[in-house]
Amino acid sequence: ENIYAFRQLVEPELAASVAEHLDEEDQRLFEQSVGHCSLQEFDNNDQAQFIQELDSHLVMADICANPVRLFFKIYSQPLERIIIHEELNPDPNTSSHHIQQGLNYHQTLLIAFRERKPSKARQVMIEHMDSAESFMLHISRPKTS
Repeated sequence: ENIYAFRQLVEPELAASVAEHLDEEDQRLFEQSVGHCSLQEFDNNDQAQFIQELDSHLVMADICANPVRLFFKIYSQPLERIIIHEELNPDPNTSSHHIQQGLNYHQTLLIAFRERKPSKARQVMIEHMDSAESFMLHISRPKTS
């Protein structure tokens, strides 16, 4: 929960900053990263899919001029470790829905970046972080029989 409290504060501001200062090369890098998150590419390997989605956030942090990005990069490491080492395995329907939602958020972010609309990028990222937190809380709950 603490990781997402931090992400909810920082990532919308990173997205807004990127929307203001993105150049063509950086836009290409982010587009490429989002393209790597396609549903077909991972053959139902949800863990790899989640890590690739997180990597696209790291690409956004890399291209951001805001110095807060360094804190985000530090905070993203525990999240990746949770995904890898906890071997979180949500049911396929929940996972597929979340992955598609994530792709939709990233594609909407790309539009906000192209349009140079920081407020739109901020709002998309707020919604994305709320959704991601709900998903992580859902899949990390102990399973009951």
